[in-house]
Amino acid sequence: MASSSLLLLTSVISFISHFHGVDSKGGTTDAICLPGSQYAWTGNAQNQSPCLLAANAIAPCKGSGGWNVPALTDGVHYDPPTPSQANRCYCSWAVYNLLGACAACQGLADSIQNWIYYRQNCLAMNESLYPPGLLSEFCIPHYAIRNPLNWTAENI
Repeated sequence: MASSSLLLLTSVISFISHFHGVDSKGGTTDAICLPGSQYAWTGNAQNQSPCLLAANAIAPCKGSGGWNVPALTDGVHYDPPTPSQANRCYCSWAVYNLLGACAACQGLADSIQNWIYYRQNCLAMNESLYPPGLLSEFCIPHYAIRNPLNWTAENI
């Protein structure tokens, strides 16, 4: 009886965490994607928002404390990594693309910064999709693995 109660409790916590923007990988988000099929492409197969996926993708390189992707308001954008935040996760194509999708799904596509601006403090890093070995931990949507320099207006 005790093991079935523990399993039920674990399932409930997992369910609540998933729907409140908290994940076991250390990422959190306050951002909520607008409902409807217009933004369905931004999430992954597990119905995780690009905002939560971005937080989860940054968190492993941050160390302790996890990472939160806040909700945006009109006229605000996701800042590029500062020199002290620049790491192989935060500077990756995947994180940049997920943050862009996070802005878009909140109805704020005009808030997306271009890749050249975003990577300004990442130049010492080798640009890449995502640090090897960490990608398998996430179900990353197909668009997030594209080199941002190859995006065109048709892709957005």
